[in-house]
Amino acid sequence: MRILICDDDPLMIEQLKKYCKNFFDKIHVKCPELACFSDGESLLTDKGNKDILFLDIEMPGMNGIYVGNELKRQTTILSFLL
Repeated sequence: MRILICDDDPLMIEQLKKYCKNFFDKIHVKCPELACFSDGESLLTDKGNKDILFLDIEMPGMNGIYVGNELKRQTTILSFLL
């Protein structure tokens, strides 16, 4: 499993990483890979698995809605959290 976080705010990325790690620690399961991106363009060019995505809606350049729609076209197995 691979969890992706895409947000232009570095503090939000750190908070979401901490949340994910704490969640998996609490249920005594090894935390999956956490891949972080500061913009939609870098996320769209990522070639790794995309299982769960935390996606910011308001970002400079490509907004989260556009990025989400592009990812839906590219993959069929992905859970979005906006």
